[in-house]
Amino acid sequence: MRLTISTNAGEPIFRQIVGQVSRMAHRGQMAVGEEMPSVRALAEEHRRIPDDISIIAFDDQPYAAFLAAPMTTVAQPCSEMGEVAVKLLFDQIQSPEREPTGGILLPPSLIVRRSVKKITC
Repeated sequence: MRLTISTNAGEPIFRQIVGQVSRMAHRGQMAVGEEMPSVRALAEEHRRIPDDISIIAFDDQPYAAFLAAPMTTVAQPCSEMGEVAVKLLFDQIQSPEREPTGGILLPPSLIVRRSVKKITC
């Protein structure tokens, strides 16, 4: 079985659920702009971010802050991930007999912008 996924693969499904979902989280590349069909699909369905639907993207792409509704995102600590990876690699090179370190957790951060509607209970 062969599965092919493109950046537009989620658009038909997104269009089906756009009227039923108030919040959706997905990877930044599926969230924004011409390459990212969900924001375009929302506009075509006359849905407003965040008034009608809230969106949270993943990876904090550089353009996320500059959208009409700046995108709230979950950001990975990419620089720190690179530093840890290099340190682990050097440690393994210097001591190949030692078992590799596992289970390192680098917490992401939430970058709050204006794509999520504040809901009061």
